[in-house]
Amino acid sequence: MQFHINGPVIPCSDADPLYATCTYDSDTDTVNATFCVPGFAVEQGTCVSICHDWDDDEPVDHFLADCTGATSVGDTCVVTASTGFYGGSVTCAESLERFFHRNTSKPLLEYGVVVAQACGPNVLTCSDGTTALTCDAGYTVEAGACIEVNNECNDDGKAATKVCQCEGTATCKVGEFCWEGQCQQEMNPCAKDKKMYCGVLQQQDSGAFEKDFEGSCHACDAEPTTCAEFFTFVAPEGCYHSCALGLTEKALVEWATEKFKGVECDEEDLTAMQADLAADGRGSLSGAGMLHIHAFAVVVVAIVVGVVASTPMFF
Repeated sequence: MQFHINGPVIPCSDADPLYATCTYDSDTDTVNATFCVPGFAVEQGTCVSICHDWDDDEPVDHFLADCTGATSVGDTCVVTASTGFYGGSVTCAESLERFFHRNTSKPLLEYGVVVAQACGPNVLTCSDGTTALTCDAGYTVEAGACIEVNNECNDDGKAATKVCQCEGTATCKVGEFCWEGQCQQEMNPCAKDKKMYCGVLQQQDSGAFEKDFEGSCHACDAEPTTCAEFFTFVAPEGCYHSCALGLTEKALVEWATEKFKGVECDEEDLTAMQADLAADGRGSLSGAGMLHIHAFAVVVVAIVVGVVASTPMFF
């Protein structure tokens, strides 16, 4: 585009080197920009410096930036750090270079970059050098740090130095217990129903319960005194049935023959108990209905002969 001011025709760019296209107002004898060269924008008819044309360089910067609207000095872009990195910034600032042409000097603006830094160990995204937002597989955020998660709780069901993945639905903090898919503060989840707990949390049980038995609750308030009474305790409707489902073969034989004064069940009694327990898998605190098949018909005699009396009580 060309215009003239009281004289010969002059190219638009000669009026101001930043003007790509322009108009001339003969009433005021002024030239107004309608479009400027790259790096400048029209503001009230004049070309002003802007930051423009941001290009992501993720392999170097370790982030992606959205610089929409970030065109003036001090404006910042929206930065999303790459996996495994944190921080990073893009800010519009005045360049050390300047634009010179035909005695016209204008500042150049450009984006200043601060590259993102690598996160700490096992951190996928984080807000600074120590605060985790999300963690790698096998870890979870605990107080701003990545804590290793046990796929299974410790033998006592309690998270010690690591958090515990509670049935795949909840992550228990250090010092909490996992019960029925929820993290609990108390060791005995049966107390609310005024019942007693049975399971691997009973440290004194000397391994009486199968390791995959997640515990249950019982309402027995006295010890059995005969084999018949013990049989009713562990029967499907008995007060200890849901707990008996988790007993090891050895423990059930021992309890039915030696543990309680007066209780001396024979092989036929034990075989009948085995049949009852094998038929019912209810009662586990986990809701999984852990079922343990006790092959007494084959092993009961050998176990009874070799069993060693133990002291744990389930009441």
